[in-house]
Amino acid sequence: MFGIIVTVSFTKNLYPMKKLLVTLLLLTTVQLCNAQQVLKQVMTLKMPGELGSRSAAVVWHPTQKKYYTAFCGNETFPFAIFDSKGVLLNKAATTNYDIRGMWYNTKSKNLEFNCFDSVGIGHYELDKAGFKVSEVLDKERFDQPTPHSVGVFIPKDNQLMFINNDFDVSTFDATTYEAVPSKYGFLIGQKKALAKDAVMLSDEERYALYDARNNTQILYTGLPNGEFAVLNIELKVIELYNAKTGLISKTLKLPSTITLETGFCFSYANGIWWIFSIGNRQWVGYK
Repeated sequence: MFGIIVTVSFTKNLYPMKKLLVTLLLLTTVQLCNAQQVLKQVMTLKMPGELGSRSAAVVWHPTQKKYYTAFCGNETFPFAIFDSKGVLLNKAATTNYDIRGMWYNTKSKNLEFNCFDSVGIGHYELDKAGFKVSEVLDKERFDQPTPHSVGVFIPKDNQLMFINNDFDVSTFDATTYEAVPSKYGFLIGQKKALAKDAVMLSDEERYALYDARNNTQILYTGLPNGEFAVLNIELKVIELYNAKTGLISKTLKLPSTITLETGFCFSYANGIWWIFSIGNRQWVGYK
């Protein structure tokens, strides 16, 4: 399986010292904060009800021209629909599955989701007005990497992508749900590839890089030169990764006062970056 790589290891007994390598990695990451685009709030999606605390995805439906989102954690938690301006259109709908990720499948034209652990993958049936009328589990006992993996759909490949807590990638055919080789690998936190004689990072050093980032999802944006995105919770920036090189191509700075979570609460839809505020029970959109 082609996974997300923190560093490239070749030979242990060469000149560079671990401390120097880690310092260079940190300097590279800090330098990315300079001259970067600063995102500004453009809208909010206020969730209904009182149940639930975390949401994992905002989905824009290109035909319905509506936003769809839901709470993770229980089948009785709210499922919400908003118009293009962020006005709530429903108040009483529930997920009816303990969902994690949610996406619009451009091939099936369905609003799809993956569930907690190995429960499965399904889709929501919508009426002509775009309201949920039922839910269908299309694949039972789906073997995703971790119980809390958040699925993301890659339209051009017709694949679903998941990561585990080590940022290893698992990809599946979005029609058959069979595992397929990934075409992508990521050098997490790096703008430049390490030299071939770089010393391997220790587990402690490696996990420090993981811990600085949201570890339940990597987003597919489709943006040129920044097809994938990772949320750096330590620096409060969104890192855009080039699909071909696996390296950071750009970073987007979030407001310094924002609270970011290590899991869920991060999404991209309709050209807007979404951060979920647990305290306010709302998605906040930035551009």
